[in-house]
Amino acid sequence: MAKTKLKTPKRPRIRDRNYPVYKYKALIAAIGTDDEVAALIKDCGFDPPPLATIRGWRTRNSVPARWAPLLITKAMTAGRLRDTSALLQGSQLEVAS
Repeated sequence: MAKTKLKTPKRPRIRDRNYPVYKYKALIAAIGTDDEVAALIKDCGFDPPPLATIRGWRTRNSVPARWAPLLITKAMTAGRLRDTSALLQGSQLEVAS
């Protein structure tokens, strides 16, 4: 009797996954420098993360979930960001002038 070779399912590669990618670098750039991002967080009454951490957000294009809503709301309130859908990768970022 011949052995049947079982196929094990392969995990999808990261680039094959279907999830939204956001342009957080553009969001942070719309707010300003790392110092301005820290000042914005401090103005809201929170202890800002170290500047090296904020710099890391730019490098990784990633903002922690605890800070993203605050930064998006403040950027929209200040008129620096018109629409949250503009942050989706592949769309044009509409920054108010």
